[in-house]
Amino acid sequence: MRYEKNNTELSQSAIDFLDYCRTIKGLSEGTISGYECDLKLFFDFIKPTKKSITDKCIKTYINL
Repeated sequence: MRYEKNNTELSQSAIDFLDYCRTIKGLSEGTISGYECDLKLFFDFIKPTKKSITDKCIKTYINL
């Protein structure tokens, strides 16, 4: 399943995370939908400062 609502594309890592939550953790679709919305808001927040959102970019913002 692809997560591309609201014209915001998620990074492959974010998609993998959502798939992990669904298949391995068995979280509800409501929870996954909430996570997806939060990730898209985060990406919308950082996108104006970056041309593309990469894993390195995400790690910079969350201080990993």
